[in-house]
Order: sequence, then structure tokens, then C-alpha cells
Amino acid sequence: MIRKNVALKVLGFVGAFALLSANTVMAGEALSWNLSRDMMTGIAKNPTDVWSFMETQTLHKAANYQLMPDYSASCLWGGVASEGFVCWQDLSTNILIGTSTQTVAQGIPKFVPAFDRAVLVRWKSPISGKINLMGRVSDTDNGGGDGINWFVDYQNKTLLSGTVNGTGNTFFKQNIPVTKGQSLYFIIDRGVNNDAFYDSTQLDIFITSQQ
Repeated sequence: MIRKNVALKVLGFVGAFALLSANTVMAGEALSWNLSRDMMTGIAKNPTDVWSFMETQTLHKAANYQLMPDYSASCLWGGVASEGFVCWQDLSTNILIGTSTQTVAQGIPKFVPAFDRAVLVRWKSPISGKINLMGRVSDTDNGGGDGINWFVDYQNKTLLSGTVNGTGNTFFKQNIPVTKGQSLYFIIDRGVNNDAFYDSTQLDIFITSQQ
């Protein structure tokens, strides 16, 4: 989905985005894609034109990634349905990617991996050219555990990565060359000790380009 005049406050990165944009001189129409904005308007199909909600037992091998099979407008998590929390999930493993549709403050997507698999979002590029990428990964379940590992891959190559445990990471990358039909993958995996307890994680993604 391509939209103009995005409300950058959804991410809370207004100043950082202004700085990033000021360092990139391009001409043409501004294009943008934001995961939280698009999920809050409702994504009841998988994949969409650009977004896919996926799971994998093998990292950094896109051919092995699988689409999550189950959608819910009142997401079932831990046996309890959460009204106003929509998600894509795999009910057989209790993993999910979901968001609130009711308030912007709660609308940052939540990722929940499992002991034997990671969860991820794919952004399939609708353009050939260069993009700017920004986002934030935050631990939302910091009562224990060993945190999570996160990765941003282009096809099978890792561009960015980090570990979050009780904190958050903000990431930026400018002038990433992309080819129409190829993909970025945003991966949330369990921590270094393979402990999937306390691994609920918020991740938002903002991608911009000009054509």
C-alpha cells in the first residue's frame, strides 16, 4: 500500500526522520510504507501487496519461510480472546504478530516467537530504486527471560541486527538499493539461551522512497 503525508507520530521518530530525510536528496513523488498504520486499518489477508506475516524454524533462508495461517479480529492469545487486538498467528504453536486497532498509543505491532521458531514480517518491494529504513524494537515483557534477537535481512543477507532484553533498539539505514519483487525481512527470534519466555516484542517499521 502506497500512501502520502504519513502521520509520523505513529512511530514517535519525527526528529530522527527529518534528519534522515534531510541527508537524502531525491526528486519525485514521496512514497511510504508503515507497518503499524497499515495493520491498524486491518490486514485480513496474507500476503498483501507488500506485507506478509510469516514464521520460520530456519533463519536467513527465505525459501524456508512460511505464511502464518490464522487471522483473528479478536486475537486468541494464551487461551483468551482480546477484543480490539487483531493478529496473524499459528494456533498450533501460539505465535503471533498483532496490534490494537483502537488507539495509536497501543497500535505498535506485537511479535511473539516460540521455542522452535521465529516470527517475521516480509516487505516485498513494489519499486526498483533506493529506500530509507527506520524502526524500533522494544521489549514489552521484561519480567524475566533472556530477551530476543532481531534481524533485518534483504533477501538472505543480514543488513541490521541486535539483541533486546528489557530495553529497546532504534535502527536507521539509508539509500538501500532494492529491486521490485525482492524483499526485506524483519525477524524476531528467541534469545541466546533459546528461552521463549517473556519474549513479547514491539516492532514498528517505516520505509520511505521517492520516485
